[in-house]
Amino acid sequence: MIEPLAPLFRGALEDVGAALIVDDGRGSLEPLAALLQAERLDTVLARFAARYEQPEARAVASQWSKLYFSRLLVPAVAAAIALDWRLPLAPEHMRVALDEQGGVTAFALPHPGALYPSRDAEERFGFLVDEHLPVVIDSIARVSGLSRRVLWSNAGNLFETVVSHCSGMLSEAHAGVRHGREMLARRRLSPGHANPLFEPVRYLPDGTRLRRVCCLRYLIPSLPYCGSCPLERQG
Repeated sequence: MIEPLAPLFRGALEDVGAALIVDDGRGSLEPLAALLQAERLDTVLARFAARYEQPEARAVASQWSKLYFSRLLVPAVAAAIALDWRLPLAPEHMRVALDEQGGVTAFALPHPGALYPSRDAEERFGFLVDEHLPVVIDSIARVSGLSRRVLWSNAGNLFETVVSHCSGMLSEAHAGVRHGREMLARRRLSPGHANPLFEPVRYLPDGTRLRRVCCLRYLIPSLPYCGSCPLERQG
């Protein structure tokens, strides 16, 4: 775990923070840039697909991306909100560890990052929305045929979950939480680009939480519908 983040990831959250480490140059970790190359990523996704019966390529890529985002985006967003901490997530400077089935288990970063108080949502989360996620999402989409819209929705679903968790921990008045809500509510980012994290989920009057974009998990017969599946609700 990255030492400055340890106070945030205690107890039941320890495993969340453990996915991020500072790279000491040792071990058999793989450069993230190499993993995202088309031939290599195709091989990894094929290995990941072996865990499922009747795997569908786009759905497999979606499941792989959700694991990737849960390992990286969850602790990174939580640290940005709760600690004003910016992690160094430029893909060209990161290394990753994979399990035997091709799932990402850990990320090695070039340094621990730094305290970075932010004035607005784009400044707080730009290291993810502008620098990291577009590179990863474009790579997965090119290899798998999965739409970027689904991939951004997978990232946004987790982003919203972290913002809501931090709200319960810190209150809606906390600057980081307010910026998280702002990021989720804005249709466009400066200078006028569409916000790929705009409203990834919606809440029904009874409190039911639904994704706006289906993750295609239902295309893998051995998996149940996800807990926030819009298709199941419509059916």
